[in-house]
Amino acid sequence: MKQTYILLIIIVLNITLSNAQTMDLITNLDCTCRLAFKGDELYFSEYGSGKISKINVTEINPVPTTIFTGLNGPTALAFNGDELYIAEASGNKISKIDITDTTPVLTNVISGLDWPYSIAIKDNELYFTEFLGEISKINISQTSPIQTTLLTLGRQNKIVFNGNDLYIAEFTLGKITKIDITDSTPNTVYIASIDYPSGITLDDEDLFFAHNYENIISKKNIINDEETTLVTGINGPSDLEIKDNILYIVQADKITKLDLSALSIKNHNLINRVKLFPNPVEDIIQVSHLTKDTNFKIYNILGVQVLNGSLSKDGFINIEHLNKGFYFLNLENKNVLKFFKK
Repeated sequence: MKQTYILLIIIVLNITLSNAQTMDLITNLDCTCRLAFKGDELYFSEYGSGKISKINVTEINPVPTTIFTGLNGPTALAFNGDELYIAEASGNKISKIDITDTTPVLTNVISGLDWPYSIAIKDNELYFTEFLGEISKINISQTSPIQTTLLTLGRQNKIVFNGNDLYIAEFTLGKITKIDITDSTPNTVYIASIDYPSGITLDDEDLFFAHNYENIISKKNIINDEETTLVTGINGPSDLEIKDNILYIVQADKITKLDLSALSIKNHNLINRVKLFPNPVEDIIQVSHLTKDTNFKIYNILGVQVLNGSLSKDGFINIEHLNKGFYFLNLENKNVLKFFKK
């Protein structure tokens, strides 16, 4: 009975850590939305309604203020000083407004694009992606900038800068890569394999990204490659921004926030993004995304331990001798994975 209670506590703790940290900031939005910070003000686009709004994130119950309306499918946003650059996807162009103007005027930056999807600014150059996979740049100090295409990847890519490295979430190709923009002929460098990565943002050494279809937010340390799942159960996450150790997340119809300091990252109170396969299983199970050798225990549905040992990063567990039924794989009391033995 004691083992059963221990197992239930482990399961409850995992569920709590996975789903209890986000807080709704704004609801009932007409998303897909994209985010951009200017000081304490979070600007966001609403594709369907064609408008840009903002909130002050220091307020307890922020009320959105509409900044501009009448846009043609606004998606990505990026600031250059007081100028807010807007990718108007349905209008196939990039525009800008000056947010200090009482009545902002929309100025065309470049048109004739193919559904601009994501934008990022480095010095006087604006980098952008188009729907079919082109990644290009223009010099925004020029009156009539000329588009220079750097490379073509899969469709629906999102980009973010870290120094001279441009990180790319390749949605349809299921991976995150980067290029060095100082290279005359940039080549992609592999970072991680992610199923349908959507939102992507950086904070020092940590790369945060959203798994759009898996409804997961994760982070990866770009120095030591350690990868951690921050929260699960997110409804169609599509964009991320981070400020003052708070991660802002666009979901299907709302913007939520996740206080990273409350997760006690340095104390390892997070769940590693591990997966068990195959499931159901006949004789051999493997676990993906392990970063080190890990001790394990397997319990049956009654909470009785039936197997234990050490699992290497690339190893497997032989469960051929177990009876048919449901089991729980406990990895060092941090992860509990349920599986069915055929």
